[in-house]
Amino acid sequence: MIKALAKLAYNVYYVPPIHLLGTRVSQEVLRSSLVVKLIFGMRILSKEELSVYFSKPPIYFGLTTYLLATVLRRRLRELPSLKLLEIGVGAYAVLSGYLSRFGTQTVDAIDIDPACIESAQKHVELNQVGVRVFQSDLFSNIPAQTYDLIFWNMPYTELPPHAYLPRLFEAVPDFMNKNAQLLLSYGTKTLPRETILQFLNHYPPLRVDEVKTWAWNVHEVISIGLAKN
Repeated sequence: MIKALAKLAYNVYYVPPIHLLGTRVSQEVLRSSLVVKLIFGMRILSKEELSVYFSKPPIYFGLTTYLLATVLRRRLRELPSLKLLEIGVGAYAVLSGYLSRFGTQTVDAIDIDPACIESAQKHVELNQVGVRVFQSDLFSNIPAQTYDLIFWNMPYTELPPHAYLPRLFEAVPDFMNKNAQLLLSYGTKTLPRETILQFLNHYPPLRVDEVKTWAWNVHEVISIGLAKN
């Protein structure tokens, strides 16, 4: 019944007039510093301060940011000593900053964009959170070490998956502890799960451990671990 209602709501949302209104409302929410503070406890620089880094600042967070946060927060509450790495920290370090308050270790975070790195570092200092940021194209510029949880709110609306998934799956095992997991969040309307699995099938060292879905939306978080020998 819940799934049926969620599917109905989803279909109604994509009726053009409703979708247009819903998109405008959601964009306002995702650009609200008050909402970011309420949900993630993170302060955002003023628009004037952000203009130093961006002519048009990115949105503060997305639905997949929130969903990934809920999954990872649960893991950290069970084992706060887990070592984390975020790929694609973005301009505000919202997710890493939020999660750093639930763990005992500094969260490492990377991004390829130098403007995002500068802005993220400023937000780390502003919020006094335990996050260490690196400018890096995936793992190319971070210290050689392993992690318990590596996570990425993937750029599924910005880049085709072949631009990043093969390189990610090829390199990530070297940065995973024995029982580590790679968690990826995405929207299935733009990036179907089957597409991710097609790429993953080419990398035997990795396997799917779990796929977290929600009845009320079409976004998912997939957990990938190392295959057992």
